[in-house]
Amino acid sequence: MNDYYVYTYLRENGTPYYIGKGKGRRAYSQSDRTILPPKDKNQIKILLDNLTEEQAFANEIDFIKWYGRKNNDTGILRNLTDGGEGPSGMIHSEETKKIMSEKQKGKIVSDKTREKLRISGLSRKSTEETKRKISISRKGKLHSEESKKKMSDSRKGKPGVKHTEERKKKQSEMMIGRYSGENNPFYGKTHSKETIEKIIEANRNRIVPQEEKEKISIAAKKRWEDKELRKKMSEKLKGRVFTDEHKRKQSESAKLRWQREKSKSSETSLEKFL
Repeated sequence: MNDYYVYTYLRENGTPYYIGKGKGRRAYSQSDRTILPPKDKNQIKILLDNLTEEQAFANEIDFIKWYGRKNNDTGILRNLTDGGEGPSGMIHSEETKKIMSEKQKGKIVSDKTREKLRISGLSRKSTEETKRKISISRKGKLHSEESKKKMSDSRKGKPGVKHTEERKKKQSEMMIGRYSGENNPFYGKTHSKETIEKIIEANRNRIVPQEEKEKISIAAKKRWEDKELRKKMSEKLKGRVFTDEHKRKQSESAKLRWQREKSKSSETSLEKFL
């Protein structure tokens, strides 16, 4: 049905500050909005009407691109996105998805824009209900191989986030005891035999590169050099009583580590001899 339209909100000087798409009274409604309509209804203009939703999405994107957005330094609009999303709650048709995809191809987001988006995201808090819905929607969802490849390709060549030593220290301190005891989501639970077998099988032939081993070792030693950290860990363990089963597992684990180290030492000695 051709009951959609594209509208704009004007400033007092006549320049547009927002472009939107909707139907019915959407242009004049104040509900579910980040950008509110002007009080003067004469500053609300319908740019195009009698459109299908696909046509409305496409024209909304075109108008936003034409005037540009303030939050990415491309123009005068207060729109936070390039359009094409819409609040109607409808599932986009393949035609709409194609239009939106074509409009986004080749677009490069500046570092300044990325920082603005990051800051705006820090102040955004999802309600418990929203978190629950997101959790439900993601359960059992698996990425296809094509999707994994696209995500991998998009990250190639991009430098990772590097935290300062002070930041790392603060994060480390924040995590002490955070998930211990009853705070641990797995507290009082045990893996089934089937799960344990899967974990063992997944790690059976895993080879950890020497470089990675060295990094893990250096990081662990560096953390242990922190006297304040050692003190906090010691205080957390005071009064803690280990069960006989736990002690047995720790003993077996230590024996295995000792045997592995002894085996490596023997192999090294033999290589030197040969």
